[in-house]
Amino acid sequence: MKHLCLGNGAIINVGSNVGLFAVHLASSFPRAAEVVAIEPNPEAFRYLEINLKRNKCRPTFRILQACISNKEEEVVFEIVPGKPEYSSIGQIVHPSVTYQKREKIALKTARLESLIGKTPVAFIFVDVEGAEKMVLQGAESILREDRPPIIFECYDFVLAKFGTKSSEIGEYLRDLGYEFRSGSAPARTIRLPYDGEVLAFHPKNSPFRR
Repeated sequence: MKHLCLGNGAIINVGSNVGLFAVHLASSFPRAAEVVAIEPNPEAFRYLEINLKRNKCRPTFRILQACISNKEEEVVFEIVPGKPEYSSIGQIVHPSVTYQKREKIALKTARLESLIGKTPVAFIFVDVEGAEKMVLQGAESILREDRPPIIFECYDFVLAKFGTKSSEIGEYLRDLGYEFRSGSAPARTIRLPYDGEVLAFHPKNSPFRR
């Protein structure tokens, strides 16, 4: 991410967990208007607050305890105490915590565009355990107007829980003018379906320009 050339708008981290990538984004892009870290899990959110203070993140760092989707509704959110990185709307399907104790909490979802408002967006980083398409649909006005580069996690076995797959995310973003590269090897062009980290960008707002 540190090699990307981004604009001066807001950097959005949806599913920021305890802040590993959010803190990195804040230090890598000091010209960003603000860094917005969004995390719904109460346990992870507490650690997120602590980590921002420990790393002395700048005042323009904003954190929101919210669950992002493509519509506003109340959902059941499942968590594994001590392992907030596997939290998910509905039942957790990740095999790493198959036999772990679960807890359920009720949360209200929100569209990303309603939380961010009119603030120009320079970059979006998404890791939401299979709800990636719903997050992107809830940010459609941002994607159409600001055309921010996006990095998102993309695994069909997790996406299937929400009735979607990587090829459908590809179709959705292609219709908005986006192209795709590997998130771990940005020089490599890819096609969806794909399993791994994906970097999606609009040619008119390429993060590779210098």
